[in-house]
Amino acid sequence: REKNTPAGRYFELGVGKGALYQRFMAAGWQCMGVEPGSWGKFPGIVGSIDELPADAKFDRLVAFDVLEHVERPIDFLTRMRSASVLGAKLYFSVPNIDSFRARRQRAKWRMVRPLGHTHYFSKSSVQALLKSAGFAVEVLSTNDMFRMQDLKHGLRPAVSGLLQATGQGDQMLVVAKAV
Repeated sequence: REKNTPAGRYFELGVGKGALYQRFMAAGWQCMGVEPGSWGKFPGIVGSIDELPADAKFDRLVAFDVLEHVERPIDFLTRMRSASVLGAKLYFSVPNIDSFRARRQRAKWRMVRPLGHTHYFSKSSVQALLKSAGFAVEVLSTNDMFRMQDLKHGLRPAVSGLLQATGQGDQMLVVAKAV
């Protein structure tokens, strides 16, 4: 989505090994991020969101596979909004509690990770969370971690593809705009 966007200021919460962060750096963006782990250090990375400069403002913010791990997601999103310029884009992903597998498998669902995932989200809870934090949803879709080329591998990937195509995938993908 950002290939033709002029470079600006990029923030990533949960940089991890830094694959996406490095792509934005290589594209000329001014990058900052938070990574409490010791996966590898890149320029602009701090260990806590509280270490960001008070006047930091970003055009693009990313939090893939992060919000389900934090104690108070609303606090993180509110903090991210305060570090956003008006119209900034926020990209994130979270487990979809309304997915087919979540409803069917319940406690055996692959996203249930005690002590790891402390929150699970529905489309309505994501919309309410974003509205409370000062963002408006632009795109809200689901994914089942499926790739079209996997279809040749049998029934299981075909089921994942069907779930993804019908909006019942395990992972919710969100794009929101700072308002």
